[in-house]
Amino acid sequence: MTTRTLTLDASQMTQHLKCPLSRTYQYDDGLTIIGASERAMNMGTVMHSLLDLYYRERVAHPQVEYTSQVKKVTDAYIKSDAWANLLNLEDLEFVMERFLYYTVNYTGAGNDFNVASSYMGKAGVELGFSKELGRVKTSRNEEIVFIVEGRIDLLVNISSLGGVLAFVDHKTQSRENTLYKYTPQFLTYAWAAGVEYGVVNYIGFQTTGGASQWFRREVIPFSKYLITEWEKQMWSIFYKIAGGGQREKNLGSCSGSFQSNPCQFVKLCETSDPGLRSNIEANNYLKSPTKWRPW
Repeated sequence: MTTRTLTLDASQMTQHLKCPLSRTYQYDDGLTIIGASERAMNMGTVMHSLLDLYYRERVAHPQVEYTSQVKKVTDAYIKSDAWANLLNLEDLEFVMERFLYYTVNYTGAGNDFNVASSYMGKAGVELGFSKELGRVKTSRNEEIVFIVEGRIDLLVNISSLGGVLAFVDHKTQSRENTLYKYTPQFLTYAWAAGVEYGVVNYIGFQTTGGASQWFRREVIPFSKYLITEWEKQMWSIFYKIAGGGQREKNLGSCSGSFQSNPCQFVKLCETSDPGLRSNIEANNYLKSPTKWRPW
């Protein structure tokens, strides 16, 4: 019997639910439309990196005053040049300033996260996971292993709930917006971590307003019913993709949000000619040289 592995993360499963074909273009084929703005995503990446370094420092040296840790983290990040291919100096300064406000708002006010230890005894910061959903055997004498992957920003103990364990997901935003609680991403994190609570850590990049608009935290409870239902849904998604349903098109998603923001792959879907499709791909899309991995 041969064995193969099918690995998906929450982003891929979310995209599959919207349109299986778009997931294939984006994650299997590695395509991204030329000219797509990456500025907001890159600013979020830099903020995530700063928070990662900061919370590791907080766990490693809890007795050190937080302002010293902020300086250590920001100095080290700037010297690393990790930002150089992501942001210009103006945007870097903006993110750095917002990070400073964040630490003052929470750590300075004594309302910092109580970061938990991971299952390996290390700080529960930027935790990548690969968890087996299950295995199936096919009629072709083949076993397929279903693996769910992802990366959790933080594991914390929530003091107000008696120290209960919860995952934290940092969300940067250019405008204040509250996300739906039970997205595939949040459900996947709760399922993988085996927790009943999550925290959305909103960090605003608005140019106006103040701390009350920029920084919000929302605690989300996850019932066993919701997690069980999502596990069933994950099985369905894996089965569909493993069975060759990854190129099925969902016409209801082509027009995008408000019926006016078309999917980035509509140009590929609107032609049946292989040669023309190949030309469209070459002239309109960038192809990633590596396969997508969440961590």
